[in-house]
Amino acid sequence: MTQEKLKQFLDACFDAKRLIEKLPDLPDGMKPRQVHVLDAVNEIQKKQGFCRVSDISSYMNTTLPSITKLVQELEERNLLVKQADEKDKRVINLTLTEEGKEFVELRVTHFHGEWASRLPDLDDAVVDEFVHAITRMQETMPGIKGVKTMAKENKKEISFVEGPIFQSLIRFALPVLGALILQAAYGAVDLLVVGWFGDASSISAVGTGSNFMQMVTLIITSLAMGSTVMIGQHIGEGKPDKAGKTVGTSIVLFAIIGIAMTVILELFAGPIANILQVPAESFDKTVLYLRICSGGILIIIAYNVISSVLRGIGNANLPLLFVGIACAANIAGDLFFVGVLKLDVAGAALATVLAQLISVIASMGVLKKAICRLNSKRRLPHRP
Repeated sequence: MTQEKLKQFLDACFDAKRLIEKLPDLPDGMKPRQVHVLDAVNEIQKKQGFCRVSDISSYMNTTLPSITKLVQELEERNLLVKQADEKDKRVINLTLTEEGKEFVELRVTHFHGEWASRLPDLDDAVVDEFVHAITRMQETMPGIKGVKTMAKENKKEISFVEGPIFQSLIRFALPVLGALILQAAYGAVDLLVVGWFGDASSISAVGTGSNFMQMVTLIITSLAMGSTVMIGQHIGEGKPDKAGKTVGTSIVLFAIIGIAMTVILELFAGPIANILQVPAESFDKTVLYLRICSGGILIIIAYNVISSVLRGIGNANLPLLFVGIACAANIAGDLFFVGVLKLDVAGAALATVLAQLISVIASMGVLKKAICRLNSKRRLPHRP
């Protein structure tokens, strides 16, 4: 195809768009895309006897978030109903209500039939060629630089509502387990490097301090898991607005918890060391390690909140990647601050805090995209 012919073809596509805009007026608030979804449900049910959101997404070549929002709007209009599959209760099937069937009959079947009857001179082969051309355009666009594909957008998310549960569970659980192990590795790396360059009192201080901070991190992680469950539940129910509110609530709640924990640990680092029965020769170093690490409590919380959001929308791989980056940075920081600058215990604690800060900075952009995607499920612009 020459560039000139391609331009003519695209102009024809714009003309087709204007044809769509001239279709009969829809009821107040109805959108053309909603009619497309109703028609898709009707056609898919005829072919296979059931219809799911993913089926509509494939049928219309549209992203899952967009279809989810449209389905929710149609359900509110009593044109669609959701029903749990009899064999797999995790799977939600979509069915047209009586009102939905009447709507499709009037707005789609009857109207299309009348329009087709007025075009007797338009050969079916010509229509087939046009459909083929559109299909080829869709197939070739992903190869063009800058064009994003629906498959890439949805590939990162793991679904627990369709398909084999075991495979999805393993794909989700392994990255979560890996991230938790790497988070626990901060203290082990600090202890290892201090053991190379420090004395017995430094090793004792880092060992005690890192174990205590690991307990704090575990508490934060456990609380963050609650956000993951709530976000995942709301998305699974097709209620992205509630998922977005959960994200906002989690941020505020954990910010308050983080500030409170920071103040408490900074003020009571000494008494905590006494409770832990730290030896006198390593007492001051333990307190120093705890206070420096406590200054990074908000950073630890920020990482876990971001991870909870990402896991809630089905992406467990990115949190693992970010904590992996942080671990690598922690190793480099320990070697620099402890081995080169000879900062001993303070260097190990500082390296840990800075490494966690790097993971948070790296994940902030991804969190912004995740929140935007949650918002898009509420008000994603639809193609006419």
